[in-house]
Amino acid sequence: SVDKLSDRGIGAIPVAEGVKRFRELIERDPQVDQVVITSRVPGLDTFRFNEFKSEQNWRFIEEIKYCLPQVELIVQANLNIKDDPYVLDHNWKGSLLFPMVFGLEAMSQAVAYLTNVAQFDFLKIRDIHLDRPISVSRELGTTIEIRALILERDNKEENCKVQVEIYSEQTGYMEPHFSAIFEVNGRVDFPRVNNQLKTRPKKFLDIDPQADLYGPILFQGKLFQCIDKIHDLFYDEKTQKGECLLTVDHNKSVNQFLETSPRFNNRFLIGDPFSLDSILQSMQVIITPNMALPDYIEEVSFSLSDKRIKKRLVSSVVCRTDEKTYIGNSGVLEKNNSDILNVRNCRFKVIKFLVEGPNASDWVDPTKRDQRIIESKVSELAQQMGLPMPVVRYLYDVQLKQAKKEQRHKIEIPFIQSAVEKFLQKENKKPKSVKIGWLKSGRPALFGKELNHIQISLSHCNGSLVCVVGYAEQGCDIENVVKRSEKDWLALLGEKKVSLLEHLVSLGFDLDFSGTVVWSAFEAFRKLLNKSDIDFEFADYYKNVIIFRTKGGDSKAKVCSMPIELTRGSRKILSFSINAIRDSEDIKNQLDVDIKTLRKIGFNENQLFGVNIDYSGPQKQLVMTQRFPVTFKTNQMLSRRVYFTNFFDWIGTIREYSVYPTFKELVKLAESGEWGLVTNMTELKILGGIKCNDIVEAKIWGGALEGNKNATAPMFFEWFRITDGGQRERVAVAEQKSTWVNIKKDHSVVIERMPEFLGDYLDLVKPMTEKIFHRESCPEPYRDINLGNKIKSYGKDIVHKFKIDEGIFSTTLENSNIVGNIYFANYVKWLGAVGDKFFYKLIPAYFTNVADKNEIICLECNIYYLNDAFPFENISVEMYLDELYESGLRLYFEFYRIKGGKKETKLAYATQKILFAHWSNEVKPEAIQVPDIVKDFIKSKE
Repeated sequence: SVDKLSDRGIGAIPVAEGVKRFRELIERDPQVDQVVITSRVPGLDTFRFNEFKSEQNWRFIEEIKYCLPQVELIVQANLNIKDDPYVLDHNWKGSLLFPMVFGLEAMSQAVAYLTNVAQFDFLKIRDIHLDRPISVSRELGTTIEIRALILERDNKEENCKVQVEIYSEQTGYMEPHFSAIFEVNGRVDFPRVNNQLKTRPKKFLDIDPQADLYGPILFQGKLFQCIDKIHDLFYDEKTQKGECLLTVDHNKSVNQFLETSPRFNNRFLIGDPFSLDSILQSMQVIITPNMALPDYIEEVSFSLSDKRIKKRLVSSVVCRTDEKTYIGNSGVLEKNNSDILNVRNCRFKVIKFLVEGPNASDWVDPTKRDQRIIESKVSELAQQMGLPMPVVRYLYDVQLKQAKKEQRHKIEIPFIQSAVEKFLQKENKKPKSVKIGWLKSGRPALFGKELNHIQISLSHCNGSLVCVVGYAEQGCDIENVVKRSEKDWLALLGEKKVSLLEHLVSLGFDLDFSGTVVWSAFEAFRKLLNKSDIDFEFADYYKNVIIFRTKGGDSKAKVCSMPIELTRGSRKILSFSINAIRDSEDIKNQLDVDIKTLRKIGFNENQLFGVNIDYSGPQKQLVMTQRFPVTFKTNQMLSRRVYFTNFFDWIGTIREYSVYPTFKELVKLAESGEWGLVTNMTELKILGGIKCNDIVEAKIWGGALEGNKNATAPMFFEWFRITDGGQRERVAVAEQKSTWVNIKKDHSVVIERMPEFLGDYLDLVKPMTEKIFHRESCPEPYRDINLGNKIKSYGKDIVHKFKIDEGIFSTTLENSNIVGNIYFANYVKWLGAVGDKFFYKLIPAYFTNVADKNEIICLECNIYYLNDAFPFENISVEMYLDELYESGLRLYFEFYRIKGGKKETKLAYATQKILFAHWSNEVKPEAIQVPDIVKDFIKSKE
């Protein structure tokens, strides 16, 4: 039977295929004496074929599972970091990926073995599908299975075609990860890559591939870093087409790799896989800031006969076809402009968009992008320090690297003029002209009565030029962060300034960053004060911006030094003076006027509801404190006190206020709909009541990051009521946890590491000690109030609890937020609404009769979020009785998404403790017995 034959590895021929083959034999002469028509047949006694063993020791031909020469081959190989060290240089976000180019090499080896060919002079590979990545485990490696099948020819004149597929143990060898069709033993007609860029270029762009491309936009490691020079590059946003002309090093990595990797038998069948990978990389350079990976290539053609050429000129053209797809062509040009390698219709799928990453135009001329980066950094610093900053302008010009004084001045003069005009524009001034001269010291200076009070400073480093413009004297400097030994830094800085370096290192900054910062600050002070003997000291730092000030008579002179990551080159330090003496006096005078006005209309200084930050957290972490008055809307209880759901709104407000310094980057990611912080849980305990006209002081601080990928941020909250006498009463505490996730199109989420800017910010506010100090001691009005003795528990699981009511809520845009999902605080409002409606039907006096002074008070409310809800969905909220006490209840809630009238997805669950209370005084309510009507209802349902 077919099953028995299958157990022996013998395949059955489909009926239609068998009929077709039979007719072919009947209708034409096969020109042989014996014909066997069979599917896969492993070793039948009645059917034997000549086995052969290739003389070549191919890396990927390890364990042959099946081989019928000139027909089919199935072979396995174990990929591992010892025999395949190239995967260490193909590390995508921590995963070692089997490179596509080595997939082609593995396929080529299978084709060579099956066809008994030692090498290829020409090779054409078509219909390359890259459907799934193949990851390689560092510890165990990964086994792949290569299946090669020679396709039938319609006539003898056709080239041999072989279908090859690579499977992986990761998917049980069920679906191919890579596949292609190889055409061998024939010459290749190379199609030309149509490009508008000049061929055979002599000039090249000032781009250092090692520093500028590999790392910032290309993830490939050293072996795959074969881009030598970029001669021309552009991308037109209107036509959505781009081109790149570059030189790629051929055989740069091959010899080194083969010498240390004996399993490859000192050869590659496809020539140089590393330079081929770099040719594909050139298309990525064109489409940056999109990061994309190829998933299909129509054809790759090789001429493998000439390996002497060390530098290969590559022309690449890319066109965008839709939002997430690009199609590209690349060709390697010989001196006679003929192609020796061609990649045709390579389809790239966008997998990530680098926020504010450089595009092709920025690589050609980075000035505009780098100016935006510097302006953003300076603006952020001005906002945080509350001080005006000078205008800082930036220019990149490669000629500055080797320019003599005269040529440099030709570049600098129009640049300084534009910087001064920018400053004057900011000051609403329009001078007739900006005249620039040069002092004997070599410093630039402005001339003219209109410019008397305006000063400038200039600095350049390689191709970077910086000019600062402002009132009073200015000083600036820009430096590359340079790697030096401690001994070399001491020789450069001297003992006094080295002490500053050591102080910065003690704060956690690295040696070379610290040394460059101190040197750059010194250069800025030297220009500011026009002297070299300067004694300055550390003053403060914000994030990684360092503030220095001079000692002694120049104690009012300050310089800030900040790191900047520009488009080209390594990390740089920008330093410039902060001259805020006159401005700070103006600010003080303005504040004096404001305070007088505030007092006049009835405010005092203590009622300016601002934000304060200090290190008063229980683990000496930063605590943000905000005061605000209780307004009309929140006093929704019968006793005209704040309803418990408002605390959830306040959690959201102060939580988001606390990360405001990251909003610029955070908002962009959140608005994309692909990234966000999702709330996992919120636990609230109410310790006192607050009313309209009370002043509330809210505090927030963070805990250490936790969970998978350290992506979960715990946050802690306290609220105090500030009495008329200035005393403090703690009225509530809460804890909330949120996790950074990537949001997929189907609304599922994947936990990811926090972006660097958010991680850096949370690192600034993290706990400073492991020891936990007690919270401040102060009155808590509800501290001694409890629900009394437990009368009955209704089970530990939902099956044993009984449902006492439910509600259906329809969501709209009003319920959502910037990420697009339903905001966490909506759940507590639905919970409260279901409870209020239920108890209103039983005991309406608790909600309408002010004179009775009875009401229901929430003491605790905890919500645990499982899945996201979205606008225009129906949400079911089910309320269960969990525990009955003398004076209260513990309620349990479940939240479901409703579709088609049925519960589809559980979104969250919650618990709430409620107290039946009587207000005999204004400070603390009395616990009273659960009303009989409520007990009767419960009894009737048991």
